[in-house]
Amino acid sequence: VIAAANLSRTLPPVLPPNFISRKEILDGVEIDQAGITLVVAPTGFGKTSLVAEYITTLEHPVIWLSFNDSDDTKSFNSNFVQAVRNVIPEFGKWFSSSQVLTTVEIMTEVFSELGSLDGHFVLVLDDSRASAGDAAPLANHLFSSVPKNVHMMILRRVIPSEAFIQLKALNNLQVIDQNRMKFSEEEISIAASIVGLSIERPEYQKMLK
Repeated sequence: VIAAANLSRTLPPVLPPNFISRKEILDGVEIDQAGITLVVAPTGFGKTSLVAEYITTLEHPVIWLSFNDSDDTKSFNSNFVQAVRNVIPEFGKWFSSSQVLTTVEIMTEVFSELGSLDGHFVLVLDDSRASAGDAAPLANHLFSSVPKNVHMMILRRVIPSEAFIQLKALNNLQVIDQNRMKFSEEEISIAASIVGLSIERPEYQKMLK
């Protein structure tokens, strides 16, 4: 394990035994082909749980990286390389956590090496940052650098409006937004029963509305 890496950020989360299965939301994703799937919705819509369940159905190797506002460049870079090494142990022999590299440089190196490998990979970037600053230039580099043997799934609260200009030109782009992520009445009933609530009570009906 890379010394500066946080291993928990580089592994898919473990789902609780009583979660609500919703993987059918992603049934139309062409995961076997290169491309980008954006899962975009505010906090609480179940983005991470949705994708964490979905990837358990895949035969392709899945690289998972979670990051948030507490990550600086060094921790992000170390976690990114560690996430790939979890799947490909010999990956990134060129990397050292003591190196001073930008995130763009790390992405370029990682994608270049991934693209040279045989096989098809799924890369999940679970971005839970509340404040991402000017993310558009980094997003543009990310979108333009994805190798042809990688399908990327990006989980975000919002997508920079500037990034959509480049997104429109991509092949195999799919967007799962909050309208697709909304809970049905049946799912709400199941969620309520899990925690022992009766949604027939007037005060809960008011909250639901």
